[in-house]
Amino acid sequence: MIQKQTILLITSTIQPSLNTYLLKITDPEERLKDYEKAFYFYCSLIKSCIVSAIIYCDNSGYDLSSLKKIAEELEVLSTVEFISYKSSIDTINNGRFYLEINLVKYCLDNFLFIKHSPLATIYKVTGRYIIANIKKIISPWKNNNFDWFCNCRNYPYKWTDFYLVGFTVQSFKKIISETMSLYEGKKDGEIILREYLDSLKNSDLKIVKRFPVTPLIKGRRGYDGGYYGQGKDYIKYIFRSITNYVLPFIWL
Repeated sequence: MIQKQTILLITSTIQPSLNTYLLKITDPEERLKDYEKAFYFYCSLIKSCIVSAIIYCDNSGYDLSSLKKIAEELEVLSTVEFISYKSSIDTINNGRFYLEINLVKYCLDNFLFIKHSPLATIYKVTGRYIIANIKKIISPWKNNNFDWFCNCRNYPYKWTDFYLVGFTVQSFKKIISETMSLYEGKKDGEIILREYLDSLKNSDLKIVKRFPVTPLIKGRRGYDGGYYGQGKDYIKYIFRSITNYVLPFIWL
């Protein structure tokens, strides 16, 4: 098997605990429709050779048959690995960022694709969101010349977006796995992560803190049920895109 691959890791919680902190959309059938729509989109990345494989991981123990059927219909099933397990992390006293990084850690420890490709570059994407221009984000870095790849913002405060992030197994271990305790509880993990990334400026890790283009997100937010990519949110995307092009040093 080729040792250096580009793997898309799709994270999923189809049937969340009803007491999950700051989560409005909880109906599993409703959530599954969002996941199926996004998964269909991401399977196209295999067909266009943007990624070499997909790992789909759900931490609620839900049946993934409908997603496997999509992969089969699109003739990419052999390059998609599925796993559904029941997370034991406390969903009442921990935020969704902490739940998410525990899911990713579980993947890195258990997925065969990753075990067989320890040098792989992994792009983690939140499974209910479609990053419509993900090809423009990933393609310039096709040679995998980074350890950590993310989109940081400075306004209205310093923050690291986590709906899409690229990393290697070793960099995830260094930046996340070895510092898990920092993110426990109902903390804004994206703020803590940004502070930690900034503290690594003199390390040997190559950390890229801005995407080449502003991500265009489509889908429903779990915490309030609002839609990305529509109305005011789309206007915000246009403004950020223009600012990023004209004033790239202002990280909005």
